[in-house]
Amino acid sequence: MAYTSLCKVVIRIAGHKGLNRLADVVDGRILSGYAEDFPTDHRKIYLVDQSLPEGMVAVWDWTVQPNDRNPEKPYFEAKRNTYDIPIEIVVLENCHTIEEVSAQLRKGVHHSSMFEKHLWCCYDRKRELEGLYCCSTDYEAGDCGFWKLKSTVYRLPVVLIGREEFVTVDGEQKVWNSFDIAVKKYAPVRNIMAVVQDIFTSRLTRKTMKAAGFSRSTAQKFNELIKKLPNQDIYEEIERSCGCEIEEAKALVERFIEQADKFLCDEDIESCVLEKIVEKHPHFLNGYKEEISAQWKKENEKQILAAEDELKNIETLKCKLAEENILLEKQCDEEHRKLQALLDDLEEKKKMAVDVDVRVRQKIEAARENAANFIAEMAFVEARSMMKERGGNNTAVYRSGAALLPEDVEDGESFDELLDMLHWSLEDNGVSGKYAASLAKYLCAAYINKMPLLLAGAGAREIANAFSAALFGRTAGNMVWLGDYSEEIFLEAMKSSDSIIVIDQIFNPQWNMALPKLMVQSDKYFMAVTAYTDDLLLEPKGFVHYCLPLFTDLFMQGIPQQIYQGGNNVSLLSFVKEDGGRRPSLWKELSLSELARTRIGQVLDTFRGIFGEEESEQKLQDSEMLFCILPLLMWQDRIESLDDKLVQLRDEQCLSREAFSLIRSYLGEREG
Repeated sequence: MAYTSLCKVVIRIAGHKGLNRLADVVDGRILSGYAEDFPTDHRKIYLVDQSLPEGMVAVWDWTVQPNDRNPEKPYFEAKRNTYDIPIEIVVLENCHTIEEVSAQLRKGVHHSSMFEKHLWCCYDRKRELEGLYCCSTDYEAGDCGFWKLKSTVYRLPVVLIGREEFVTVDGEQKVWNSFDIAVKKYAPVRNIMAVVQDIFTSRLTRKTMKAAGFSRSTAQKFNELIKKLPNQDIYEEIERSCGCEIEEAKALVERFIEQADKFLCDEDIESCVLEKIVEKHPHFLNGYKEEISAQWKKENEKQILAAEDELKNIETLKCKLAEENILLEKQCDEEHRKLQALLDDLEEKKKMAVDVDVRVRQKIEAARENAANFIAEMAFVEARSMMKERGGNNTAVYRSGAALLPEDVEDGESFDELLDMLHWSLEDNGVSGKYAASLAKYLCAAYINKMPLLLAGAGAREIANAFSAALFGRTAGNMVWLGDYSEEIFLEAMKSSDSIIVIDQIFNPQWNMALPKLMVQSDKYFMAVTAYTDDLLLEPKGFVHYCLPLFTDLFMQGIPQQIYQGGNNVSLLSFVKEDGGRRPSLWKELSLSELARTRIGQVLDTFRGIFGEEESEQKLQDSEMLFCILPLLMWQDRIESLDDKLVQLRDEQCLSREAFSLIRSYLGEREG
């Protein structure tokens, strides 16, 4: 016979996990204790799945089976019921209204619980429980025991809880005695105008503003203005001030408009109200027009006279231009005659060219008669040319970066403005808009810690140039490691005016002695580039001591336009504070020396500090995986063991489904 009970995962003897029956379930309802017809000699059930977390509360279906080893003791077999999800009732003692409950959930609630569904409650004026219903998908991914609503949740179901509709289990936990909730109404958890404001500002992307003709600074200021607009309208303010309902507030405004001519004496009225006043009293409009017109003429008398003089000057200029136009027409006729003469001369030269072609053909025929000498001479010339070409392409070189035009340079006033500039420049050069902002912060974190980056894949050089332009107003210098090591070329790069230097052919073994020098150059920052990520699999793993790999193929979606926004903003990086402590997922899977762990850890700490608290933890974890952890695992050729771990990270909400799909797709393309 099958039974259903509400159970809790607990630790047994020797660390083994089992189930404690908290209450039995009969006909889809949770009892306040144990059912009479259920087995009473067993309150503890063996748990097969030892991976479930301790303290988890769920519904299990269980049966009593014969025990082959000990017939006197039955065997209890349990399977989790994934259809009936228990709902925990949590009373927030410091909240007295549904609005206060929603405000607390937006800030976050500390509550130790292993339930997937909750009713966050408070006592109303009648001392009855009223709560907001939340599922696991309504919360942000965070530390266990901290529950915070997602920014995309705008309303939640409101449930009135009767005293007979819940039971108390495990001493203190209140649980809804059913698995279904009849929702009769919803309560907003965020200001509707704020929601509209967020949606509006999210549409104000760099591309839409640029298409509308806005400059970067103007677009930024406009976006900030939208964010600062008040979320309350005049009706809400009257409702709050007068202590009335919203419909009464609207009626008061209409009455005010009807009687405006009796007591209207203030100009501090919203535009919508003024429009309605004019509609009701058009004689106001006529009087205002006449008065404003006369006042405007008086105040702008000098400007009007100046405009009339300017009009006269324009008429004079018009006549002068007409005369000049006649003169130009005459000159045009003269130039046309000269052009015709040139065309006639060109025709004569074409005839001469035909004669020259005939003579050349005659010379070629003569050369063919002495073919042996001709071929020998050409072979010798070709050999010398090939030798010269090979020698020229096998030598290291250094090319300085180019300063941007003055109109493309705009210095920032804050670190956030620097990030915005770099963000938009990366988008213009092919980086996906979903990852451009995070990539800008990661590049800054690597630069602050003087950790060279190895950009592998499409658009690598453009990304380096965009970063150099944003900090120093010029593209990066370029040092090509060809042939044998050249101290002269290296010193030339160090003495150049370039602060950021791109290295080509970094894997040339003849230049290995130059790698340690990269770590001690405090006034230069190095970014190596290579076109293919597969090149890294053939190189020594010790390269990670000198440069950190970054695979551009993961986030490139367009062709780089080689358009850069520049400034002199390197001083803004000094305001960044580091945030140490936590390490990303799969950090322990990396085979790194203590030196490499320390240097890479410093970059990740700074990246977390730059990221800030306003961004979601989920987005930070995705960025750490895409920019740092995944390239390192691929360099170490540890991708085969990564598949199951990626699935686990997705299920534990340590990796978003979007990032999971991107990584799986990328790894699938590489295998193909």
